[in-house]
Amino acid sequence: MVQSSNKLWVDLLSSKYTFGPNFLLSNNPSSGSSTWSSIIRAKDILKDGYSWRAGSGSSSFWYTPWTTLGRLGSLVPFVDIHDLQLSVKDVLSTGNPHTQSLYTHSLRWFLM
Repeated sequence: MVQSSNKLWVDLLSSKYTFGPNFLLSNNPSSGSSTWSSIIRAKDILKDGYSWRAGSGSSSFWYTPWTTLGRLGSLVPFVDIHDLQLSVKDVLSTGNPHTQSLYTHSLRWFLM
């Protein structure tokens, strides 16, 4: 489901059982199908082997849901004008947040 997100079967299962963009945060409702239950059992076994990668890092830091928190811009009262064009790679370097470079200060506690 993680790598085949454009498949019809993924769309069907995702629309019924997942909430939000992150499949790894999904759980198994009591009314889940046997297929979904098997997927969740496998996910629970394999999830420790997953790691997050920023890819190219060109996604908008504020307006692309690249974290499990969703769009970071919706979590703060406002995004400072100096931060509007920031990409993920502008703020993250080898997985360490460079929050001192942010003008939007109210997000810093999310990243620490």
